[in-house]
Amino acid sequence: MERSAAFRERLTPPPWLEINRVLDAFQLSHEPVGMADLAKLRRGHPDKVRCAALVRMRTAMENNWIAARLALGGSTYVSSLVNRLLRDAKERRTLAAHERALDAENEKVEK
Repeated sequence: MERSAAFRERLTPPPWLEINRVLDAFQLSHEPVGMADLAKLRRGHPDKVRCAALVRMRTAMENNWIAARLALGGSTYVSSLVNRLLRDAKERRTLAAHERALDAENEKVEK
């Protein structure tokens, strides 16, 4: 399903900024991680999958965009990993906690 450019423009914050906020919030493996460092982690790394799930929940970006930015492989692989993660109740609670932290951070920035 392709989303229109007008729909993407209405997103707040822009998805490329949101993915950076998600990465900063996770601090993958408790180390500062840049976009270039993501390729060094395996495709299905749990933290990368959690980031993908948060980005997918918080933005309207397509799986192929998320896969390219997080170095996760193909879009169908991202969909499979994220859906598997969202079926796990413990992981959903973890994602909810991260989402609340991101929302709190966004509120601080807006003030």
